[in-house]
Amino acid sequence: METEETIRQRRHRLATVPRACEACKIRKIRCDRSNPCSNCRASGLTCQNPTVPPENQPKQDRIAHLEKEVNQLKERLSVVEAQLTKDRQRPNAKLSASHDHPVNTSPAAASPAGGVYQGHSSFGTQSVQAGEVAQQIVGAEVPQNGLNLDSSFLQISDVLQPNDGFTALENYQLSNGPSSRRLPEFDPLPSEIVIAILQEMKVNRPIFLCSYVINDPELLEKLCQSTYFPISPPSLGQITAMYGLLFCLLKEYIAFQHPLSKKYDLAANLVKCERNFTAGIETYDMMAVPSFENVLSLALGTFKAQEDGKPLLCCSLLSAAASHCRMLGYSRQSTYNKYDARTAENIKRVFWTLYTFDKNLSLLEGRVSYLQDCEIELGYPECSPNPAFRAWDESFVAGIKLAQLQGQIFHRLYLVGTLRISAPQRAQDVDELANDLRTWYSDLGKIEGSGINHPQVYELSRRSWDIMYYSTLTLVLRATSLSGAATELNTQCFQAARSALSSHLTCFGKYESSESPGLLSESDYANWVLHSASFTPFLVIFVHAIAATSIEDVNLLDEVVEALRRIRKTSQASERLYTVCATFSRLGRGLVEARKANIGMYNQQEDSLRLDGNSGGIFTFGLDSGDDVGFTFDFGDQLNAVDAGEVSALLNEWADGQSSIMTILGTNFGGH
Repeated sequence: METEETIRQRRHRLATVPRACEACKIRKIRCDRSNPCSNCRASGLTCQNPTVPPENQPKQDRIAHLEKEVNQLKERLSVVEAQLTKDRQRPNAKLSASHDHPVNTSPAAASPAGGVYQGHSSFGTQSVQAGEVAQQIVGAEVPQNGLNLDSSFLQISDVLQPNDGFTALENYQLSNGPSSRRLPEFDPLPSEIVIAILQEMKVNRPIFLCSYVINDPELLEKLCQSTYFPISPPSLGQITAMYGLLFCLLKEYIAFQHPLSKKYDLAANLVKCERNFTAGIETYDMMAVPSFENVLSLALGTFKAQEDGKPLLCCSLLSAAASHCRMLGYSRQSTYNKYDARTAENIKRVFWTLYTFDKNLSLLEGRVSYLQDCEIELGYPECSPNPAFRAWDESFVAGIKLAQLQGQIFHRLYLVGTLRISAPQRAQDVDELANDLRTWYSDLGKIEGSGINHPQVYELSRRSWDIMYYSTLTLVLRATSLSGAATELNTQCFQAARSALSSHLTCFGKYESSESPGLLSESDYANWVLHSASFTPFLVIFVHAIAATSIEDVNLLDEVVEALRRIRKTSQASERLYTVCATFSRLGRGLVEARKANIGMYNQQEDSLRLDGNSGGIFTFGLDSGDDVGFTFDFGDQLNAVDAGEVSALLNEWADGQSSIMTILGTNFGGH
């Protein structure tokens, strides 16, 4: 019995059978399939045999190409395996769900998606665009030379693909070999406490997860899973971010006397969390390697620096986080296309949180922000449709809009170049920004908070918005005439400053009242409210008090100083702020009661003040009554010689538009 013909044999046999020539096929006549055929000879045509279809050509070249691709994949796989082996051999951080089974820590970052961002002007981005254009051309026109360009396009795509290796530590250190730095050894929390926290936050959303930096409980759950039950070694950023979030939650549970505090020793575990989080933050890897987990950790570190009353540390951590955001492209909407919706929203919230911190500190400190509006094209975070969280989210968006206004205020009124613009242009800018602020404040009042989660804390937070609004408005109105040789303060500026100080007293009173026992501490008020708002209103009212000899203004200053006295021990920054303000208040009362002070040109009818900046400074406080400064009052009982010089310098800088909150907090009155 004859064997059946295989498909390959049949194709080969048919390929050898002569076919009709092209001329006969076009004329649709029978061809004798000779070469040349009789029809073409009779007609005087060129007889052209049909080309063999590409699929029937020998495929040795394609097989060789596939073998080459397989070899390349093997080489790449061996490189990855070697890298993983090297990572496992590095110094490990001890972390485990139990003390007996440590989990290795990888120093490399573990972002949701890799790749360092490159803008449109970069060679990498333009190379990608050129490759896409070439591929479109090839797709539209089949090459006539028969060359196979697939391998070239695959190679281009492979080379230009965003490289996760850019997040490896080797790219952020000067040494060529493995890092000799030891990663911190973490003291893990008991797994049962972590599990209890995760279960509780799913049932009752804590305040910290209602809005602001993150509002996704699943993010913390994933960080805990990657650390306590890892498939691969967790990164330093994952561990640090986890402890930072747990620290915030434990602190909230302790403050509110959560039932978990009766079952577990939360205070001891809070200390452990703080120690682990600090150890992770204070590493070179955290500050140098850009990844989402590192950005989140640095954002939480910025919070902690704010809570600890350390504004300079806050700026340093914020600078590193902002640098990571720029390298990862978090300010560009196109970056988020490679993430799923949930991950993109988490990253977006962290970025906007850093943005609000940055713009606020920029205005308070009088320096250019780290994140520039010109490089940001990103929508606001989504607001939850759930009434329990919607007002929290809308307030967060309102905070972003205020931060954008604060950025405009600095760039249009306080940037070095703007101090030289004409007075009419400056007055127009002041009016526009003041109106924008008033519109923002009106929109803020339209946020509906009924049915919101944690209503007491939400209502208390609304009081701090009044402080932010009036203090920022004072900064705008105070900048009317900074560009000339004189400083003018009008009645609108005085009213805004007075409202800002009154709002401070009202807000602080609510913190201490029986309406909110134990909700927030004096330290929380000092670090999150007091130091987050400009204290320029205090200086404005001080100047108005001595110019108008207003005992009412002096009494207001004394009330504010008394409130500051009760929170002066919360941090070194609070102590210094109290000392500075107490000095001004004491000086102001002495001048007003003496009724012999003469400062600038005060128009009582218009309630405006003009301070001439000639003759080497507006304010000069001396100890002798004979000083030629317009003050005929002995300051010996009010200021010592050192304080007099400090006050003079500070007020003259303030009148020129140069002083900032850092100037005040850095002033060393009375040796404090």
